[in-house]
Amino acid sequence: MQRSTLYGAVLVICGLAAYSNSFQGEFFFDDNGTVKGNPYITKLWPLGDAFRAPPRTTNSGRPVPCFSLAVNYQLSGMSVAGFRTGNLLIHLLAGLLLLGVVRQTLREGGGIPLSLKENAGAIAFAVALSWTLHPVNSVLVNYIAQRCELLMAFFFLLTLYCSIRSWQPAARRGLWQACAVLACLCGMGSKEVMVGAPLLVLLYDRTFSAGSFSEALRRSKGLYAGLAATWLLLIALVLSGGTAEGARVSKLPWTALDYFLSQPRALLHYVWLMFIPRNLSFDYGWPAAASLNEALLPLLLIGLLGVLSIVAIVRRPAVGFLGAWFFVTLAPTSSFMPLPDIAVEYRMYLAMPAVFAAVYCVLAMLLSSAGTMPRPSAGAAGAGIVFVSAVLGVLTFQRNEVYRSSASVWLDVVRKHPANARGHANLGIALAERGQIDVAMSALTRAEQLNPTNPDVLANLGALLARTGKPEKARELLERAVTIEPGNVMGLYNLANMYSELGRKDEAAQLYSKALGIKPDFIEARLNFGIDLFEAKKYGEAERHFSEILRLNPVHGSGVLMLSRTLAASGRRTEARRVLTDALAKNPQLEEARRELAGYPQDGR
Repeated sequence: MQRSTLYGAVLVICGLAAYSNSFQGEFFFDDNGTVKGNPYITKLWPLGDAFRAPPRTTNSGRPVPCFSLAVNYQLSGMSVAGFRTGNLLIHLLAGLLLLGVVRQTLREGGGIPLSLKENAGAIAFAVALSWTLHPVNSVLVNYIAQRCELLMAFFFLLTLYCSIRSWQPAARRGLWQACAVLACLCGMGSKEVMVGAPLLVLLYDRTFSAGSFSEALRRSKGLYAGLAATWLLLIALVLSGGTAEGARVSKLPWTALDYFLSQPRALLHYVWLMFIPRNLSFDYGWPAAASLNEALLPLLLIGLLGVLSIVAIVRRPAVGFLGAWFFVTLAPTSSFMPLPDIAVEYRMYLAMPAVFAAVYCVLAMLLSSAGTMPRPSAGAAGAGIVFVSAVLGVLTFQRNEVYRSSASVWLDVVRKHPANARGHANLGIALAERGQIDVAMSALTRAEQLNPTNPDVLANLGALLARTGKPEKARELLERAVTIEPGNVMGLYNLANMYSELGRKDEAAQLYSKALGIKPDFIEARLNFGIDLFEAKKYGEAERHFSEILRLNPVHGSGVLMLSRTLAASGRRTEARRVLTDALAKNPQLEEARRELAGYPQDGR
């Protein structure tokens, strides 16, 4: 077995071991909209639907992750283990690509010291293994909604790998460059961070292969024209208003300047976590920098690193390339464009290899130098890699336990960040779903105390109060939620549900209609509205809502039953039977539909 093959096999085995406890869990946070409540992943045809996602969800406007989730559903159904297996597979393949990129660069790149060339395989293995096993990346495997980040990184590395192979002697140049362009196109359709890939490929070519920008452009015109053309897809997705990042930036509590001043601290925190991965958190809940003085020192440090990277691009191109990799991959999410979170760990995913490559290359040069430091044996260096990998793997294994349930995720958040209102609110929702009403009420009440003007918190607390028989307090909170944010869909939905239960059907109908006007694919609101219409014997209107539910999700159990009952109540029993029969053909596990069908005479009367 060749050493490179052995490295790859060990990387995969170690990755599987580190994530062996990640398959048992449940959907949480954005998983519920992106996967569990996503009607588009249930079918691969029509093909256009398989590339879509519900509006304002993590993968909206990102067609490649949407399609991958649809394929995943066809293979494993609505199984958490199946989707996490898909995420892990992409992560491991990305690790193998990183192994290949670093190895090819150190072995054949121009300007690489001899000591690094001689140890290219071992260094590449150390970089890829540390990245694959690092606990910071565990969120990407366990949090299914981040399929977009995983695929973007995979296609980014694939674009670079195929470009590198195209520049090798005797390579099938056209084929490798076509693959690079195709990979880049898929990356643009995965996440906006891919925007920097063509620039980094060009910088890589100039640094390690062509020797100058002009020579790189001269000899690979077709490659760079193709890579640049992939920006058109990204521009089209952004201008369409469908991208997830673009859908979530309205009504943020900070300005672009506030966000920018807060990012240097976040970047330093990311680097710290690379070396000291302690107190990891799904939701840091960081506030924006309160003043320029608070942001000044981190800003100066990151600014200095940026200036040094620019200088190095000119004077020490290999070092400058690593600096450029770090900043270019982080710039779309960690610079001027404000996003809902100041800091999240998965943003470091693609930037992390640059730091690991720099560290391991420096260590390799020190260990192989002829200075005062004695040259350690290859066995000692290997033992060091084994030790670091074991520590990272164990930490990842432990971190996976946090992602066993939605409640455990948010309990971990509030333990580490007691003032995180969103953490308390989501903990309350998770506990309420488990039937732990008293504890859920306490968590949601604490969330309201921390952020009394957050409409989502008010909407969820109001819904729980209505559920526990406190309609007056519930109504007060829900009305306050929709007053603060008239377009708050959950506030409108929960208030409509409460009015419906109180018999105030006309007011409920107005609120359901308003919620559906904002979010037409809100299946729960459409279902409850349709049930109210059915009970009022407005069968035509009810049929319209139930039919739309089945258009969105052809195997929605309650939608199937209610459409069938509506048709039957309208005297159209043959059509009612057909609805049940068609649904069972698509999903034989719809037992309620099977029992309903058994109640119809075979002649359909």
